[in-house]
Amino acid sequence: MIDLTKFCKPHHRYFGEPWSSGEYSYATDGAIAIRIPKIDIKEKPKHLDVDSVIEEAKEKASQDWVVPPPVKIKQSKCYVCDGDGYLYMCITCNGDGCHDCDNVGCLTKTDWISTFGKADINEFKVPCPDCEGTGIELEYSRVTIHGTAFDGKYIKLIDELPNSQISVCSEIALFRFDGGEGALMPIRL
Repeated sequence: MIDLTKFCKPHHRYFGEPWSSGEYSYATDGAIAIRIPKIDIKEKPKHLDVDSVIEEAKEKASQDWVVPPPVKIKQSKCYVCDGDGYLYMCITCNGDGCHDCDNVGCLTKTDWISTFGKADINEFKVPCPDCEGTGIELEYSRVTIHGTAFDGKYIKLIDELPNSQISVCSEIALFRFDGGEGALMPIRL
């Protein structure tokens, strides 16, 4: 079964979780959109019009289908959490960042201890939103297909789908795989 959450934007109001509508289930993060035959997930009629994006991609993309090319991935320490994997919520604002201190809502462990002391630090621990708690930042290479540039992160996601192929025009890419299809926006240079 396809994990649609990989195609979502965590904690986003509209793109935060997959949904079903009509005959399909969908996911998007605003740059990539995917649809598969309906599965048992939350119904949101006309939540976002992913169908029109995919249909537009079908009209514009060439019929020259290619296998997703390899993507180079560089790993480094996450700069947001300093490689810890966690941030620590500010006691004053509970992580909202809406008050007059110098904190942005969440702090690295070192900054939290220097601001609030060591007491009960673990109860304010939250996974880093940038690295999703791994402490590792992944940097994906840019990938060019038929002269159009794409973020390697998305090409890697497409490549992980069963028997995936991509068809490209300069404005949008269409991808298909066993069990569904989707669209991907290129990088604007």
